[in-house]
Amino acid sequence: MPQVFTVPFLWRICVNFIADNMEKFSKKSSTSELEAIDAEAVPFCNFQELPSTVLEELVKTLSTKRRDNYRQFIALLMVPNLSTLNLSICDKNELSHLVPLAAKNCPNLTSLVITGRPYIEEDYFSFIQNFTKLEILNISKTYTPEKFWNILGTHCKDLRELYASQSLLTDTGIEWLCVIGKCKSIQILDLTRTAVTYEGITKALEHLPSLRKLKHWQTIRVLAQIYKRAVDEKLSDIPKFTLSSIKSTNFTPKWNRDVGLADVGLAVHICPLITELHIHSYLTNITDNDLLGLLPLEKLEHFYISLSLNANFTFDGGLTPFLKATGNSLKELDINMVLEVDYIPTITRHCSNLRSLGLYFNHTRLCSVGQRNSFSRNRTKLERPILNYLEILNLVEPRSIIHPESLCLLLSSPSLKSISISSCGTLTDDMLQEAANLHSFNKLESFELSECNLVTIKILDLLMKATNPLEWIWLTWKQREPKGFKKILCRWKKQMAKNHWNVSLSADYYDDVSDVESEDEEITDSDEEISDVDSEEISDSDSEDSPAEDSEESSSTDSNEELLIIDG
Repeated sequence: MPQVFTVPFLWRICVNFIADNMEKFSKKSSTSELEAIDAEAVPFCNFQELPSTVLEELVKTLSTKRRDNYRQFIALLMVPNLSTLNLSICDKNELSHLVPLAAKNCPNLTSLVITGRPYIEEDYFSFIQNFTKLEILNISKTYTPEKFWNILGTHCKDLRELYASQSLLTDTGIEWLCVIGKCKSIQILDLTRTAVTYEGITKALEHLPSLRKLKHWQTIRVLAQIYKRAVDEKLSDIPKFTLSSIKSTNFTPKWNRDVGLADVGLAVHICPLITELHIHSYLTNITDNDLLGLLPLEKLEHFYISLSLNANFTFDGGLTPFLKATGNSLKELDINMVLEVDYIPTITRHCSNLRSLGLYFNHTRLCSVGQRNSFSRNRTKLERPILNYLEILNLVEPRSIIHPESLCLLLSSPSLKSISISSCGTLTDDMLQEAANLHSFNKLESFELSECNLVTIKILDLLMKATNPLEWIWLTWKQREPKGFKKILCRWKKQMAKNHWNVSLSADYYDDVSDVESEDEEITDSDEEISDVDSEEISDSDSEDSPAEDSEESSSTDSNEELLIIDG
């Protein structure tokens, strides 16, 4: 059933109580607020004996519930057991007091976040040498002088994750970190929009043997060049790297957007542990053979592809054989490309183990009559397996290319936890009813529909059942609001309050047509009216599941929308 408001665990009640009453735990002082925050004040508080897990929960709670006083109260939690510290919401003046305090009182700190601070005095960073057990550091969008990377590389040998996007990190900084420095155990390195160049990326790859993720626009090119050089020199032992993710970032400079899929293929050859692959639309001159050149990818689990309208690429010739070779291992698939016809049956046939599927078909390409006829004939021959493990479904499809049978096939997945569908002119109440008849959406937690104008408010009868754990419902329609809609919605909200359902429900109509009639005017005769719902309170004898079941079907827009074809 939709989630019921429950009594929090005792530990959560205690954490919330402490966060709400931090003033009672702090030592009173007649000095100014900032002067009261120093190392001498902390020993008089009662947080030293708390385990690190409780301290971390207190820090998280304070950052949300007591944000205005976060700087004052976080100082009280700076004790030896504290392992996680987030100072990203503190200003420069507050950091000048908190950073030295943390350096003195938190020797066991393993995670530190200081982001969004472009102007910080250089002296502050000298305190990093005190955090010798640091494993995770996020210094993104923050001023970082050259000597900072020297200090970090000298004293923080256990560093595992470094997020330095939009910082002042350079090739020299990379050398201080992992060539001369001791930070050789880094597994995740984010260098997006830094001054690091080809040389720095090469050094990072060569001196970080455990590196799994490297975010930088030069990564693919460096890997490709390393492979080419090894082949040209006829090396018997071609270098191999432990990267598990390759991503063609969207932040590649315009003058360097000639990186092709062939470079990605060369990079894959020396990264045998790849499980995640992102291919974005700026890659030019992509052909079907380029994608097939990436094979084999035996361990691929996450695949994202986003191509431009001008890409010389087809589903049949490129993606179909690629999915046939890798689909069995895929757990997550995102496709954003020009669509010719409905290929969902192909996806379900080859990718039976998917947990997450995102289809963003914002454009269509005019296909030949022969291609359409061939596809129609093959549709009846294709096996149509249900994705039994699919938990997340995201679909954007404004061109009505997807066949109703394919949509029903996706909705039939019994493991669905999250559904988000936008601009789909194919989806109807009957399709959702057909899926509900199969599995009652008994695992569904989140349901979002946007501009699916053939669906009506009646779907709440299918969703608000005792058989699912719903927490979130968000519905919007781009058309005029039908009569009776607000009354049905109001009744459902009363039902939710009565049953103590912890469900967030939002449902709205909007119409961007300039000549909009007033709400008091009659709906046109072609629309079906929703009957008025009695305004009486729901009695105890009423059905707990369907307060609107005696209402007539809500109006909908004409289902015969014209298919828009964009020549790719």
